[in-house]
Amino acid sequence: MNKIVADRQTFGPSPVILVGHSLGANAIISLAQELEKRGIRVDYMASFAATTPSPLPGNIKRVVNFYFSSHSWGALLTKGPGFKGRLENRDLSHDRYVNHFNIEKQDLLQDEVVSDILRALKITI
Repeated sequence: MNKIVADRQTFGPSPVILVGHSLGANAIISLAQELEKRGIRVDYMASFAATTPSPLPGNIKRVVNFYFSSHSWGALLTKGPGFKGRLENRDLSHDRYVNHFNIEKQDLLQDEVVSDILRALKITI
């Protein structure tokens, strides 16, 4: 978080994008909460199989959460007080070959997240 704050002080505002898997998915929500305290918006967040996620803070513009309602670890994300962004919870339980340990390695999901990141950065290829 300190790096994000320092870069903003040095270079000015730029998009903040957070991506995490498992405990890392829990951590990016905590990071977003800390950024909210400093008035910094998170433009895009991708969460892969968060294990014990906190409710989402109000400073996030868009979240895509890949999770499992059955057969594997990975929880539904919920909106916290003040959350007005866009939340997409995507249940991957229908695919028996995708689980907590390989979710972030799925080519189609990686491609989707990279496209979303480029869109958040306003980069076209």
